[in-house]
Amino acid sequence: MVDRQRVGELFGQAIDMAPHERAGWLAAECAGDLALLGEVERLLRSDAAAQGFMEQPPALIADAAAIAAAPHAGDGSPRSFGAYRVVRSLGQGGMG
Repeated sequence: MVDRQRVGELFGQAIDMAPHERAGWLAAECAGDLALLGEVERLLRSDAAAQGFMEQPPALIADAAAIAAAPHAGDGSPRSFGAYRVVRSLGQGGMG
């Protein structure tokens, strides 16, 4: 079983290193523990694949922005949310 705390520690240190420096450092830190090495490398690959994912907002955020720009009822509230139509207000304020 892989020590999750150790994985987190190594990932936290490795993420701040230049990619070309990581391999040798990780090999030394994992000292032959292939499961530990594999888990840290998996996290590093996932992090690299996620780079720039917020450059384009997710569809839900893009939809919310479109709703905010859509025509509003007289009280300033949106008339619809996607396929749903606003019939009446249920409440107001932070707890409404």
